[in-house]
Amino acid sequence: MMESHMRNLNIKPCFAIVLALGLCASARAQTLNIQLTDSLAGVGKRLSRAYMEGHPGLKIQTTAGSLEAALDALDRKEAPIILLPRAIRYKEARACQEALGKRPDEYKIGVEGVAVYVNTANPVKALTYEELEAVFTGKYTNWKLVGGDDGAVNVYSQNTNAAWAELFRDEVLNGKPVVVSQVTAPAGAEPTQAVASDNQGIAIGPLAKLQGARPLEVKRVVSSTPVEPNQENISNRIYPITRYLYAYVGPLGTEPRMTAFVEWIRSEAGQQVIQQAGFYPLPAKLRSGR
Repeated sequence: MMESHMRNLNIKPCFAIVLALGLCASARAQTLNIQLTDSLAGVGKRLSRAYMEGHPGLKIQTTAGSLEAALDALDRKEAPIILLPRAIRYKEARACQEALGKRPDEYKIGVEGVAVYVNTANPVKALTYEELEAVFTGKYTNWKLVGGDDGAVNVYSQNTNAAWAELFRDEVLNGKPVVVSQVTAPAGAEPTQAVASDNQGIAIGPLAKLQGARPLEVKRVVSSTPVEPNQENISNRIYPITRYLYAYVGPLGTEPRMTAFVEWIRSEAGQQVIQQAGFYPLPAKLRSGR
């Protein structure tokens, strides 16, 4: 029946098969698989959705998982592009080079930052990394140990799956877990909102204007200058609890249509999507090159 239909169209069977295979290959060529970490799942979906709206012939498939899974997908050539919340480390880069024959191309695509909030009535204005680690891991349980009033430190429970919580854990706590004996925010309230009602509370979260709570200035060590978290200081990484977001492109991702996606992320339109997802734009000077 199929052959009869093709005869009616004056198309030879072998040509039809070749044509069908060509169309299938073309469809596959228009699908871009991107692997990213769970903490970047939200921004990955936003970026792919926005880009596909302007490129209707392209389908972007994002898969979220662990950082190790993303690197493995790049090494196995299952994903030509991966998005990570930090730069790859020496051992990871060496493993990529052994698997791919070259180090993957590295692109900064955005900035993430996290603020530390206290109640506006709290006299503490700034804390060092060492003090923050002591507070959030339970070594310091009284505010007077960091220059505050005599009273218990109430560490409000955190959303540990969020990108900013991951950043705080990696950058300030050196991978250590937040204190177990923490206070749980009321149902439906964010930890930072709970701090607004608790003079002794402290919590981390994305930068936002909150009534009754304010972000602390932060300094790496005692001798450092304390820095206020604001958009400019975070984007330029003057505020310390920040890091770049990265795209890594393997040998299979160097086709123009794939690199065009990474370049678009670094464009004004892509950076707006980055901001909408709760991250911060790259300074203009970093939006070209690698």
